[in-house]
Amino acid sequence: MPDLDVLVLCGGRGTRLGAFTATTPKPLLPVGGRPFLERLLRALEQEGFRRFCLAAHYRHEQLTAFCVAHRARWPDLRVIVEPEPLGTGGALRHAAARLTAPTVMVVNGDSWVSQPLAPVVNAHLAQERVFTAVAVRASRVQGPARDKGVWTVGPDGRFLGFATQAQAETGWVNAGVYVVDRATVLEWPSGCYSLEASFPQLLAHRRAGVFCSEGSLFDIGTPEGYAWADQMLCNTESVMPHEERSTTHDGHG
Repeated sequence: MPDLDVLVLCGGRGTRLGAFTATTPKPLLPVGGRPFLERLLRALEQEGFRRFCLAAHYRHEQLTAFCVAHRARWPDLRVIVEPEPLGTGGALRHAAARLTAPTVMVVNGDSWVSQPLAPVVNAHLAQERVFTAVAVRASRVQGPARDKGVWTVGPDGRFLGFATQAQAETGWVNAGVYVVDRATVLEWPSGCYSLEASFPQLLAHRRAGVFCSEGSLFDIGTPEGYAWADQMLCNTESVMPHEERSTTHDGHG
């Protein structure tokens, strides 16, 4: 495994979940009897990832307590606290200044894609990209994750464009997983902004690509999505749903 930090975005309030997140940050909600964040870290650990950072703001004290409680298993797990809500883009830029590895894998703390991520990292490095996003077919998305935007991809996996849209029915949907060059992120602006809304500006004239996966994607960002995930993982030993461990599209680049 290359020298890499895994950054888990955990800063949002999770307002669509209403009372569920009134006192608990979304990544710590129990799913199948275990905090979703614990399931996510265990799944990443199974692939060989070891160094984890949580970008946090809302109820960050609870995420710090989670790190302390799991220090024996994940000694390199730590929290990077945002001074104010920074959005996904601002959170990544803020965290990048506090990480050390040249490469960062970014994942959302409320979603899961059944795509092995080590091949994504390897493709990113082999192609000498500064940014690689994971995308899945719209037909392979469960619930609200279809709102995460759609990539336009060239035949060689090059980034050609990105558009946010509600409930995409076709195309390559953003999976919320990225492998990025930390030095590139440090050139991005500081402050509060959405990563998804800023992709066209942030990635213009960069060596950016899209890893098109045949995996599936879900998130727990709505009551419906949360209930689905809880039911899927109830009374099972599986860390995460794993219908089939994905293959990649020819244009993964």
